[in-house]
Amino acid sequence: MRIALIGPTHPYRGGVSQHTTLLCRHLRRFHEVDFISFRRQYPQWLFPGRTDRDPSRFPDIETCVRILDAADPSTWEPAARRAAGFRPDALVLVWWVPFFAPAWWFIIRRVRARIRVPVIFVCHNVLPHETNAVLERIARTALGAADGFVVHSEADRGRLLGLRPDAAVIRCPIAPHPSLSPYRGSRRQARVELGIGGRSPVFLFFGFVRPYKGLDLLLDAMTVVAARRPGAVLLVVGEFWEPVEKTRAGIRQLKLEDAVRIIDRYVGNEEVGVYFAACDAVVLPYRSATQSGVPQMAAALGRQAVVTDVGGLAENVKRTGLGRVVPPGDPAALARAMLSLAAGPEPARPKGPDPAWADIVHAIETLGRPFPAGKNAG
Repeated sequence: MRIALIGPTHPYRGGVSQHTTLLCRHLRRFHEVDFISFRRQYPQWLFPGRTDRDPSRFPDIETCVRILDAADPSTWEPAARRAAGFRPDALVLVWWVPFFAPAWWFIIRRVRARIRVPVIFVCHNVLPHETNAVLERIARTALGAADGFVVHSEADRGRLLGLRPDAAVIRCPIAPHPSLSPYRGSRRQARVELGIGGRSPVFLFFGFVRPYKGLDLLLDAMTVVAARRPGAVLLVVGEFWEPVEKTRAGIRQLKLEDAVRIIDRYVGNEEVGVYFAACDAVVLPYRSATQSGVPQMAAALGRQAVVTDVGGLAENVKRTGLGRVVPPGDPAALARAMLSLAAGPEPARPKGPDPAWADIVHAIETLGRPFPAGKNAG
């Protein structure tokens, strides 16, 4: 097939950019792909973090043409002209926040004015974590222009069918990203490298820190874990998108200063392995979610995950068989699950490539073929 793919890639950071880059790579194993990306994703004043650039020394990179600026409509027509000129068998766009809806809607309309082509959205979040009626209406308009959808959780499938009851939807697990080389040393060696001594359990909270991710609930759970297992350590690794001092004040109030270490920055690809290698389990205490790449990253690096039963998190853990699922908003249940995984045997390394990428490629191939309108592809 000839596929025009539109979405973010390096040097922009974050899971969506990493996932899109690897999606391009896996599609190119079998198909001809014209990858159209951004010269600017967001105006700086709209971005909540310190920078949208990836500091990794060894990032995943795929050849692309940088045309788009989502905030500059004058770039949308050249992107549409480029996509249509490729004469693709499928136009694939990445969807994660409604901010991009006007650009995506315009590009789809302009491409279809030139050629007949199936349009497929790869959806990371059908609706944003903090949504409202206006955002839902914007999303409905843009998503209404597509023919088929790939989603990564049953929860997102339900949300999408709520917006588009006639949609052709294929659910595929979120695939591991970025490409990470496992840490070559032992768990003990990783802890020494991070300055963590002893045999006490270590837990990892990884990724951007945002209110819906429930770090405050995890701190409550750590009071129980630290009481039962003195010397236990929680590593909070990721840039804060909320005031970090609020979390530090909570740590002091709970008397967890010796148990919690905060690494308040975006961690490059080459650093990720040592944090996962050092921990007994990765913990996702989310209050709400659609899906997350963190459990898949943990499984790819041979580590257990404790997740709350929200969105597609439980699906991820059940698929890999590595971890525990607990109810959301329950620090006591979190603590019990963490303690059950504490100081267990060294996890075995996963064998072979994760099949999730093959599933996503096959889903795009399926949706790119002609299908009856309204057929739900499963």
